[in-house]
Amino acid sequence: MIPFGAGAHEGLRGGAFVVADFEGAATIAYQDAASSGQIIEGAAEVDALALTWDTLRLDALPRTASISLITSVAEAV
Repeated sequence: MIPFGAGAHEGLRGGAFVVADFEGAATIAYQDAASSGQIIEGAAEVDALALTWDTLRLDALPRTASISLITSVAEAV
């Protein structure tokens, strides 16, 4: 979870995506959009998504802090 206080972040640029590493095969990605999805195999595009993922991980709260924040917001509703 990326807290609101972190401001604008890379995850706001596009839809959901997955980067998949395979032993003995090239890394690929899948990017989802509202009406379709796309398998991405180009190394430069996959590398860009992997960098986006790493950036999001740096902005995200640790797991326990995420759970605490979600719990406190749910209890406040």
